[in-house]
Amino acid sequence: MSKKIIDVSEHQGTINWEAVKGQIDGAIIRCGYGDDVASQDDNQWARNAAECERLGIPYGAYLYSYCTNEAHLQSEIAHIKRLLSGRKLNLPFYIDIEDPGLSFSTFKADYFIRMGQAIEDAGYWFGVYANLNWFNNCIGGKLNRFTKWCAAYGTNNGQPQVRPNIGEDIWQYSSAGTVGGISGNVDMNLCYRDFPKEIKGVSTKPSTPKPTPAPAPTAETHTVKSGETLSGIAAKYGTTYQHLAAINGINNPDLIYAGQVLKIDGAAAPAKTYTVKGGDTLSGIAAKYNTTYQRLAQINGISNPNVIYPGQVIKIG
Repeated sequence: MSKKIIDVSEHQGTINWEAVKGQIDGAIIRCGYGDDVASQDDNQWARNAAECERLGIPYGAYLYSYCTNEAHLQSEIAHIKRLLSGRKLNLPFYIDIEDPGLSFSTFKADYFIRMGQAIEDAGYWFGVYANLNWFNNCIGGKLNRFTKWCAAYGTNNGQPQVRPNIGEDIWQYSSAGTVGGISGNVDMNLCYRDFPKEIKGVSTKPSTPKPTPAPAPTAETHTVKSGETLSGIAAKYGTTYQHLAAINGINNPDLIYAGQVLKIDGAAAPAKTYTVKGGDTLSGIAAKYNTTYQRLAQINGISNPNVIYPGQVIKIG
């Protein structure tokens, strides 16, 4: 079952979070934009975060990015860390990639991979926000190791219309929503993962981030449990929800039910895996298992063998 999420910034003014609480399942709050200067902090960030913590509203955060060079990258990382310090996020942190200055020609996925690594090392989940055009025509699969938040509005009438279906965990379906306790329009989203349950209240203390569920042994069938989503089940078996929908004759991937038996094709013996620890390198892991880092990179879809992170589950062929 999807969850109702709003995303807000200083543009919504002073929000009555007590009135909002009963209408949503969570919020993603802008903490700021661009470089690490106080004038680019969101004026309502501290209050919005504190209110969500006081009222027990699950929340995450995002920063609007201008990152086109190394100096911007380091400054934005510092900005994010400063504003998240002391906060207890139970939704991911997202980097917002949509500024006109971030053209397709200036976009460099490596900057955001390194940013994600730095934020994960600080103990938070990291994700990428962009519109469908950006994901389809620029980002592609370059940032697939992170959770996706995709904007696709249709006629933007405040109601969900055509879901992007690019493997997104959160779909921002309108900027014309209304919620009691907020003046004016607000962005509306559907979230397809139980992030608070997965994240389990990660704090600012470094911990083992788990951006994706650890793969489970494949099986011929899977019996749906309460609260599961098709995308979550697909992730467990190393496939896509589109594939599971196709082989099971599911017309609406959002509608599965507890007790439903799903076919999982390609049954095989459980793959040997290794969970990355702090300080590990891909070449070091390869040496432990008498293989090569090139082989591990290939079978795990790792484009940059120098970028792995604690908690990542590596398949050993």
